[in-house]
Amino acid sequence: MAPFATAIERIHVSDQGSWGLSQFTRQDNNQLPLGQVVENAGLQRTLHQALEQQPSIEVIAASRVTALRPCAGGMQVVWQTPAGEHTDTASLVILADGADSPLRQSLGISVREVPYEQTALVANVRFSLPHGGCAF
Repeated sequence: MAPFATAIERIHVSDQGSWGLSQFTRQDNNQLPLGQVVENAGLQRTLHQALEQQPSIEVIAASRVTALRPCAGGMQVVWQTPAGEHTDTASLVILADGADSPLRQSLGISVREVPYEQTALVANVRFSLPHGGCAF
């Protein structure tokens, strides 16, 4: 992933309008970077290539699982591709289709929501000047 990573050389921690701040540099970490920022597209590409190289893993692209049904030995998985509908069985199925998973709901798996009363903001940001290896 090295071509997609940038070392964090410095970290600046502050709260605008508040007194005080903390700064860390690689000198505080035995000259090692304080972390890495990895481009998401590069990370996904690298992980996908690693999956493709595993003989025990079959990657089925451009597909959508439409049904899961319990069966002897695990689950029957039904998925749709541009070529049509396919069915197979799996001893392990991991549902990772989001918080409002229709597959989870179809299996009658309930959720327990815990309101943390916090908000997260995720954004892609472009700067007019280089960041100089500093995380703020």
